[in-house]
Amino acid sequence: MFSSDWSRAARLRMVRLRARMRATEPVPLPPYKGSTLRGAFGHAFRRIACAYPESFACRPCPLFSSCAYAYIFETAPPDVGTWMGTYQNVPRPYVIEPPDDVRTAYDPGDALELDIVLFGRGVAYVPHVAFALVEMGRRGLGARRGRFHLEAIASVRADGTLGPLVFNGETQQLATAHVVTVTGADLAEPASAGHPQRLRLSFVTPTRLQRDGHLVDKPEMSLLVRALLRRVSALLVFHQGEEPPTNVRSLLDRVDRTVRLVAQEIHWLDWERYSNRHRERMKLGGIVGWAEYAGEGIADVVPWLRLAEWVHLGKNAVFGLGKIAVSVEEGEAGSGMPTVGHVDRQTKRGEEPCAPASAKPFPN
Repeated sequence: MFSSDWSRAARLRMVRLRARMRATEPVPLPPYKGSTLRGAFGHAFRRIACAYPESFACRPCPLFSSCAYAYIFETAPPDVGTWMGTYQNVPRPYVIEPPDDVRTAYDPGDALELDIVLFGRGVAYVPHVAFALVEMGRRGLGARRGRFHLEAIASVRADGTLGPLVFNGETQQLATAHVVTVTGADLAEPASAGHPQRLRLSFVTPTRLQRDGHLVDKPEMSLLVRALLRRVSALLVFHQGEEPPTNVRSLLDRVDRTVRLVAQEIHWLDWERYSNRHRERMKLGGIVGWAEYAGEGIADVVPWLRLAEWVHLGKNAVFGLGKIAVSVEEGEAGSGMPTVGHVDRQTKRGEEPCAPASAKPFPN
């Protein structure tokens, strides 16, 4: 079923890490924690990986090309001999997914769970991520620097279940052999059977989509696929050293002709963050809600959208923006949509994970 434009995207390598941290003192946090977590994680990562952590400038550093921090957080466009050779907005090889809740106060003993997804060569930096999270908890989060203890990290499989622990906070032991690497093909596997005719997309966090340089609030499928093709192509080229997907024009033409937006409940959610680099507050609003699509071309886009559940859609994904969830329905359009697809594919945070007998689940 999958055309040649998918075959390269199917090779994208990913690791999803789920970390559980527990507050050791009162911690006030904003309702949306993506920027706070990304900032604290970045500072902690620099502390454990950078040879000159007190120096602000990365690019002039003689160790820039071999530095783990520089690669993850200051990714520079390489000299790529493709159409992306002058691409300046290189996506970072990770995204942070903050907790789904909007609570603003964590008391001692409260748990906080977050996911970090690594892409391409970024999957080799699991040890750095683990010890950066330890350092982040030690340094504290939020304006009051409330501290957390990192209890555990586990890999998430393609079906959403958790594997054995990658990091045990009690023993401070790292088990890289337990890291589960997932590919685009693994995520698309459930979509390979049947003939889906209708799907629902939930825009879980603000999703920033652009057309001709302007943000839009109507999630047409052709716009989503174009944004996803750009993002996946850049991840493959810059972080996996592979050519981007081919034959994309035929996919886009088919989506334009055969996939319709049939229902939606979308609104714009404004979100701001303070940028230390730019010394100003930045507006990063986007669409949230849901949209339903129908048509013969649904089967062509399902594997791409399953991949988008991991790589995210649109701009500012490193903060967790552009998180989507996919539900599909087979048969004729117009019969209503179930809303269970996301739960089927991902372990709800805070619940007992589905792990094999050899795995030690997160402590309650």
